[in-house]
Formats: sequence, structure tokens, C-alpha cells
Amino acid sequence: VVGTHGRIDVLVNNAGLTPEPVPLFEMSAAEWDHMHAVNLRGTFLCSREASRAMVSRSNGERNTRMISPTPLRR
Repeated sequence: VVGTHGRIDVLVNNAGLTPEPVPLFEMSAAEWDHMHAVNLRGTFLCSREASRAMVSRSNGERNTRMISPTPLRR
């Protein structure tokens, strides 16, 4: 983004995934790990890199994380 647009003014982390709704005892460790790799690690990595770019400009930081317990309603 910085290479194309020159700077980052704001970051909104608004993405994630949920597996098919199943009882916790039916969810595999691989499904759990994949969900957290996307939802938590992805948010962390995007926030970290955007924060570095914003703070390096000395203009502070605007970083928002949106979290929904039910991103997909069925």
C-alpha cells in the first residue's frame, strides 16, 4: 500500500472466517488452528505492518479491529 499510495492513514481489520457450525467437541484441531491462523494471526500481522508505517510518519496511528462472534448467520 505504501509503495503504491505513499502512506497508510487508517487500517480497519474486518475479515475472518468461521468453520461450519459444529459443536466444539466435533471440531478438529486442524480446523481450530486454521481459523485462528486467519482470524488472529492475520489481524496481528496486518496491524503490526500498518502500525509501523503509520508510526514512522510521526502522525500517530489509527487502527481499528472489528470482531463479530457471528460473521455468518445461517
